[in-house]
Amino acid sequence: MKKSKLILFCITILLFSQQVNAGFPIGKGRWLLVPTFNHYVANSYWDDNRSLHNFDNNGRFVSNYFGVYGGYGINRDWEFVFKVPFISNTYTSDVLIEPNSGIGDVNLGVCYYLSHYDYYRHLSLTGTLIVPFYSNDTATYKHTLLGNGSMGIEAKLGYAGTNQKFLKKTFYDLEVGIRQYFATEGPTQLFTNLTFGVPIDDSWKAAATLRGVTSSSPYGNRNSNFAFSPLNREYDYLRFELAAGVKATRSTSIWLSVYTDIMGKHIGKGSGYSVFAVIKF
Repeated sequence: MKKSKLILFCITILLFSQQVNAGFPIGKGRWLLVPTFNHYVANSYWDDNRSLHNFDNNGRFVSNYFGVYGGYGINRDWEFVFKVPFISNTYTSDVLIEPNSGIGDVNLGVCYYLSHYDYYRHLSLTGTLIVPFYSNDTATYKHTLLGNGSMGIEAKLGYAGTNQKFLKKTFYDLEVGIRQYFATEGPTQLFTNLTFGVPIDDSWKAAATLRGVTSSSPYGNRNSNFAFSPLNREYDYLRFELAAGVKATRSTSIWLSVYTDIMGKHIGKGSGYSVFAVIKF
């Protein structure tokens, strides 16, 4: 099999991020916790020309994500935020079974609210340190690496709010950011998350999200010595997600979402679902 085909096999840079209401202030002295289970399956991939192909030998990639995103309100404008993921990846085909699991990239950072507009709209800036809690054994794992395996930083600008006049009570959360890994090969990733939600009644809400990521490296998908690397550093994709949530208690809501990759380049095409809770106390 050609090396270019092997690179396309590697859809292991799957950075799941459930941060519902992350653009809204937590409140001084309060906690926000979002425990999440995410299931993702891919049987095909987009090549460099954005053409879709099935994996060879009935290949199938499955990723299960168990994680907790959280935050603590230091005061009205500052919050401590974190994310701890456990990832279980498995690639199977007619000739191969390759499982890999472990703690992924732990995120630690702070969020600062640049402005609070009339208490219903909020502009925030979040800075995060990315710390890998694993080492990449590229001799053993060709398709199921847990991430880039290097430290990095992320900066994200967010604008969130609730409409009070036009489309009253609907809500939105708009995010744009950049993620930079410290390895010689990078990569550098630009991302955006655009969410719009509507209240169905006093207990139920529905939301739609469009997520996009563009990843690039000065060495493409080769390492600094211009040798083949199993890490996929050069790709882009667009993902669409629908979610519904119900208010279980005064401080807890339960959400279910389904999503699918709708376009991409040099990456797997898949779909999945998430179950998560948003807890404030």
